[in-house]
Amino acid sequence: VFLRAERFKTNVQRHLRAHAQWFALATLVALIFATKFPVFKGGKVPEMGIVLMLHLFGLITTTALPFFFAGVVVSLSLTWFRDDVNRVYSYDLAGAAIGAMVCGLVLGVFGGPTAVLVAATAGLVGGALFDKTSRWRWIPAGVGALLVAINLVYPLIRVGPGSGEGKLTLRKWNGVSRSTGA
Repeated sequence: VFLRAERFKTNVQRHLRAHAQWFALATLVALIFATKFPVFKGGKVPEMGIVLMLHLFGLITTTALPFFFAGVVVSLSLTWFRDDVNRVYSYDLAGAAIGAMVCGLVLGVFGGPTAVLVAATAGLVGGALFDKTSRWRWIPAGVGALLVAINLVYPLIRVGPGSGEGKLTLRKWNGVSRSTGA
């Protein structure tokens, strides 16, 4: 934002919406990468080598991208709405506080992967609220909500079983991790 300030001087609302949508897309890519290509397959520790290093590099890169795009949105908001910086910052803190309080509930109700889809959809809703000039601004948020509903009914994105999870009687998500028990 600071290195390419000229690029962001016009139509800030469109940039806010676009980067919120990039956040959601990067979140979806990171979720799919992390769940479809786990580091520990079948509970075995992988051999150290170039394949593992490339896999970890891909995992780190894909999981860092949503934070980058969210940071761009916050930076744009704080930079271009300087006159209302107190209000922007208070909304940022309020959103973080609400997110922290709701996180455990969302994980308990939806499970881990669908909770990540809920977070991506929240980003899409935020993007739609940023740019009121776009006629199609609610379509991505609707697609996100549809993905959440589909994953609840037909879990296409889910965390595979860990080691020793053959005969589980308990599998729940809490605010920190997935808990399993026999």
